[in-house]
Amino acid sequence: MGGDLKNFLGIHLERTKKYHDNPLQRPVIVIVDNDSQSERTWSFIKEKTKSPTDIDGTQPFYHVGANLYVVPIPSGGQPDFYIEKLFPAKWLGEKIGTRIFKVKQKKKEKLKDTEYGKMEFAEKVIRANRSNVDCSAFLPMLHTICGIIESS
Repeated sequence: MGGDLKNFLGIHLERTKKYHDNPLQRPVIVIVDNDSQSERTWSFIKEKTKSPTDIDGTQPFYHVGANLYVVPIPSGGQPDFYIEKLFPAKWLGEKIGTRIFKVKQKKKEKLKDTEYGKMEFAEKVIRANRSNVDCSAFLPMLHTICGIIESS
């Protein structure tokens, strides 16, 4: 997915150049996992912004250009951090029947009969238990998004 995201960012910036006389009034905010797949995204942002400092997912957000912002999942310095890790471990370990959640799944990888993926996690674990799931770890990221919206 990392390469696809880099392409999206580039296409968005190119297309928004048409609107230089009519400034874009709403931000486009892209939330990105803070893992090894994001390396190409960080390189792209560094190149586009001509940043003298490293772009590595440690900042709350990156203004890429025009109305485009990238918000990395806040990792607290932990490597290979993705959005599902913001949920409490209790829910990540939740079984559906006898199947366990496979949080890291490669593109086009087939799950084993003993595993379930992100869609089932979202629907059958998080949505089904929404009144009991602590989502407070999402607050820093949500505050960042609100700040971007308010300043745009």
